[in-house]
Amino acid sequence: MGLRIPHAGGIITAAEADTDSDSKLSESELSALTIAQIKALAAELGYTITATRKADIIAEFLEQQG
Repeated sequence: MGLRIPHAGGIITAAEADTDSDSKLSESELSALTIAQIKALAAELGYTITATRKADIIAEFLEQQG
């Protein structure tokens, strides 16, 4: 089923976040998640996260999200 993410438009899955430009996650939405949740979401989406600090992880995620 995949990771489910709280989003302004409701709960979305990683696949929806990857394919729907309206479902892109914001910095504040990512900040509400734990580091483990962000890394799991990134892995599902095929993103590579190398940072260790939460702010840097979020920045890498947003860069790869486009």
